[in-house]
Amino acid sequence: MSLTDAVSYPFRLTEDDVRAKPYLFLGQAIQWIICRGRDTDTAILADGWQDAEQQLFDFLDAGSTTVSGYRPGKREYENLPHGIWARMNKGHQNDPRFSPIDDAEQREDCGSVEVGMDRWNGVRIPVSVILETWPPAPPGEALSKTPKTIAHPREDVVRWFIQRVEAWKADPEKNRRIGREKLWEKAKAPDGPFPRLSSVEFRAIWDEHAPPAWKERGRIPKNG
Repeated sequence: MSLTDAVSYPFRLTEDDVRAKPYLFLGQAIQWIICRGRDTDTAILADGWQDAEQQLFDFLDAGSTTVSGYRPGKREYENLPHGIWARMNKGHQNDPRFSPIDDAEQREDCGSVEVGMDRWNGVRIPVSVILETWPPAPPGEALSKTPKTIAHPREDVVRWFIQRVEAWKADPEKNRRIGREKLWEKAKAPDGPFPRLSSVEFRAIWDEHAPPAWKERGRIPKNG
């Protein structure tokens, strides 16, 4: 398989799946906003992720509901502070950060939020709020990829990723290591090479191209 071959997998999140839960993790909520019960695939999720994420942040910033999470080392849910969502994931030094990659829950459709020195894992929102704001799509309505919103050519991201693999192979001790989440955040930062790169697309590239040593250690090189 070529390094530039696109890999996409079927994805399904039905209305019944959602209604069976009292809460959705924020990553799941973003997936629902994109598909709203329609069959789709990971390429379409990647394409729509940033827009759906911003829709959710804008809704939360309006203060219509609260979300909850728990602090590291605890499983006691508490409400997150209001006023953090307008600046979420803007990429500046002191801005709050959200990621669907949640080590505490060991999920990649979950939610971790950092605000300064504070962090919450398992960040979730009531299902009733999500379904009221983003109801299921009408029966038979198709979901397709919209070319105008395609984030980045996949081959460009793969090439960037492979360059980091090659640099690590050349001198694995010299290149400092950071987690997969940190490399994704570096790639999608406003001043990074791929500011619209979604975690779904990055995960697919990681799964296909990361060396076994990276996956075993759960660490990847910090390099340029």
